[in-house]
Amino acid sequence: MAWGSKQNFTDQTAINGATEKFLAAVSLNPRELAHVQLKIDNEHASAVTDGLQVSVYTTLDDASETWDSAPFMQFTHKPATVSAEYFAFTVMGVKKFRIGGLSTGAANTYTMGGSYRLDGVSA
Repeated sequence: MAWGSKQNFTDQTAINGATEKFLAAVSLNPRELAHVQLKIDNEHASAVTDGLQVSVYTTLDDASETWDSAPFMQFTHKPATVSAEYFAFTVMGVKKFRIGGLSTGAANTYTMGGSYRLDGVSA
């Protein structure tokens, strides 16, 4: 087993508390995992009031996806500063996933991006 090449997500900007925004979906093979490192940046604020709710949704479909209504896993990241910060986690045991971001309030908006690497054995 070896880590695959680093893949970058396209940034989602102006993430507020009204509409969840999503990074591109990632497909996994059996026994494969994804090591995800998000870059979370508090946009245009002098102080951090709200966190960024990060949700991971799954689907069984390759195309014409029907995404779960509730997240498979969820975190709230409240940056310590207004500068960009990195936040890492792993996803495994699912066919396909996507990551959503939503500000926990109205005071802060965020940019969310980052990258991932896959590791595992394809059955």
